[in-house]
Amino acid sequence: MLLGDKSKYTYVVFFRNLVCVFGFSAILLFLFSSTSNAASRQMILGQIPKDEARSTKMERLQPDQTLKLRIYFSVRNQSIYDNFFKDIHGHHISWEELQKTCGPIPLDIQAVDKYFGSKGLEVSRNKYEISDVSVSGKVIDIEKAFHVRLYNYCLPEGKVFYAPDNEPLIDLDVPVLHIQGLDNDMPPHTSHSLQVNYEY
Repeated sequence: MLLGDKSKYTYVVFFRNLVCVFGFSAILLFLFSSTSNAASRQMILGQIPKDEARSTKMERLQPDQTLKLRIYFSVRNQSIYDNFFKDIHGHHISWEELQKTCGPIPLDIQAVDKYFGSKGLEVSRNKYEISDVSVSGKVIDIEKAFHVRLYNYCLPEGKVFYAPDNEPLIDLDVPVLHIQGLDNDMPPHTSHSLQVNYEY
């Protein structure tokens, strides 16, 4: 190989390797960025009824059936929140102040609305609710949003109820405490730690 040809070959190899390095770096940067922006997946435990273990699994719920869920989130400043309800008539802050102190921040509200909206579900709120929202939609969309399959189950005594076949998973950074309505085996929770009922 002549000297000039060797120099050209060296430059070609150098630029080819340079392109490969930059290309590989760009791929790593893209993957890192995608991972950083993705919401962490959380599992909501305690959503499978105890009766499911002694029941016979039957058919799945109809995919176009509509369900209404209530989703309870962790509150900020838990001690202030608890003290407010311990002495509801003697508290020193207003309901509006409690909402600002213990309720979700705007970014959390946006994240919740965006996630469930992207799954085809409708989100609604009541101005007196601090730690929970209502979510409604078709079974097929609810199953996708929570990574579950909803089945009917039959107890030995003949009672039929529906429930998820596994603990739900949700791709949302806002901490979820409980999902009411994923099964109809047990009566609704009434503790104020899950549901807030306030009367003026």
